Amino acid sequence: MRVNVQSDLPTLDLRKKVSEYLGHSMPPLYVNWNVQQAVDHLRSIDEEVQLRYFYVVDDENKLAGVVSSHHLLFSKPDTLIGDVMDPLVICVDIDTKVEEAVRIMREHRLAGLPVVDKEKHFSGIIEMRTDTTTAQSLKERQMMYDDIFQLIGISLDQGQRQGVAAGYISRMPWLAGNLIAGFACAAIAGYFREVLSLVILLAMFIPLVLTLSESISMQAMTLSLVFLHRKKVPWGDVGRRMFQEMKTALLLGVTAGLAVEGLAYLLHGDELPYLVIAISICVSMVISATIGVVVPVLIHGIRLDPTVAAGPVALMFADTIATAVYLGLATWFIIG
Repeated sequence: MRVNVQSDLPTLDLRKKVSEYLGHSMPPLYVNWNVQQAVDHLRSIDEEVQLRYFYVVDDENKLAGVVSSHHLLFSKPDTLIGDVMDPLVICVDIDTKVEEAVRIMREHRLAGLPVVDKEKHFSGIIEMRTDTTTAQSLKERQMMYDDIFQLIGISLDQGQRQGVAAGYISRMPWLAGNLIAGFACAAIAGYFREVLSLVILLAMFIPLVLTLSESISMQAMTLSLVFLHRKKVPWGDVGRRMFQEMKTALLLGVTAGLAVEGLAYLLHGDELPYLVIAISICVSMVISATIGVVVPVLIHGIRLDPTVAAGPVALMFADTIATAVYLGLATWFIIG
């Protein structure tokens, strides 16, 4: 599948599967070939080649890796392709939507993306091209690839435009979660009204605790979006990211807690249980960071759109838990 990003891409139906557009594409190299055989094979192709990477298959035509033109140029002729290829290759299966495939190409800056079937057999390549047929210099070639990725981004933005009704339908259910969180926070505050009546100034810091929790949750969520570009969720990487975010959030929480404690003391003297505020900030930020990592991955895992749903859902849990932690600790410290 060769797509001219200037003339073909705007007319593609991004909702269709890539299998519906697969056709003639550059034949792959074989893992048991040597570099000289691969170069001879590429030279025999009677057509212009814009790709900088070439895909490698094994004897069963299963995708085995990718090799760059740089490695082909500087490796010895008798070196096996299997020794110079990179076995870690980004690919999509034949049931992937065109929109998802194009998004992956844009985010990873790939001019080509291999397509495989359920058994990992090589099925073809999605290759993006421009009207430029020759690139006389490295600068011109780099400009050509910049044009490709810019036009891919424009096409995705156009394909994702929605009408008012469609935008309302897709977003309102998730925003309803924020309404639920608001009522939940109000109910929690009502449940702990005894401690709030004893120390009214505690209520002043509820927005601060919520703001810090929401901020750390959104930061962690943004960093976890990298996992969403993979076909299967790498739970081991998610666990490591979550543990790292928890440690980072703890340091941020201690810093924010001490800063708030010091400023509050200057403003209100010894009228507040500052230890409660500081500990609440630390605990809430650690929990919120964990939520920020896990929620978008879980939403992606159940095949919903995390770009729409992850933010409201993460904030819903972060707000509710932060309010409960703050007022719960205050009750425990003050009333016992």
